[in-house]
Amino acid sequence: MDSRRVRVLPLEDDLIQVWVAHLNCSAAELAAFESVLAADEHKRAAKFVFARDRHAYTAARGMLRHILAQYTGFGPEELVFETNRYGKPFLHPDFGGTWLHFNVSHSGRLALYAIRAKGEVGVDIEQMRPLDDLQTVAENTFSRAENMDLQSVPAQQYEEAFFTCWTRKEAFIKAIGQGLSFALQDFDVTLCPGEPARIRRIRGAEPGGWSLFDLRPAAGYVAAVAVPAPTSIIQWGWWSPVQNSMFQNQR
Repeated sequence: MDSRRVRVLPLEDDLIQVWVAHLNCSAAELAAFESVLAADEHKRAAKFVFARDRHAYTAARGMLRHILAQYTGFGPEELVFETNRYGKPFLHPDFGGTWLHFNVSHSGRLALYAIRAKGEVGVDIEQMRPLDDLQTVAENTFSRAENMDLQSVPAQQYEEAFFTCWTRKEAFIKAIGQGLSFALQDFDVTLCPGEPARIRRIRGAEPGGWSLFDLRPAAGYVAAVAVPAPTSIIQWGWWSPVQNSMFQNQR
């Protein structure tokens, strides 16, 4: 593992930085990630039945610690995490939790990490894949308006539209940090191909106070980032144990 510190762009209040990372890693890299995990993370990793799932969790958590370390100045093994009453993780106040916010998602072979100063953030990534019950899931999960939009999508774009809607809704739910106590049917997002990412309705709130971003980090993947801020800039790039790419800007 290359221990050199990575210079990153300053985190201004309207800036979100997103790292994309491959979960497939060498045995040496996996061992290095495992070495920085806390006792509770080791216990959770041990509960996975399949090695691939255990390795993916270990890599994802180890990467998270290394990424946050480059913002906080603490060693990756020093960071302490807590969770709110709904299970959303955050940094302990003594380790940057008063000003640094993050959210994590992983699917397939990719992980996504969103970092923001002085404000919550939510992120979700999904590997698009055929599922037999997509329509049933949509009917039971999406709002009436979203289901109407989904039915208007051409059949060859249905799967992409479904996962686009799913990631945007998950990113919003994770940003507000209330788990499923906030019903998925109580807000609408855009989902049609070519339509800008946007929250159209929120029960009891003004959707214009939010920014929603669509990301396509790799072929076959859909991702979204949500922040409770009317104007934001997102920068994203690839992270690896040995190097980090330049960020790309997206408004």
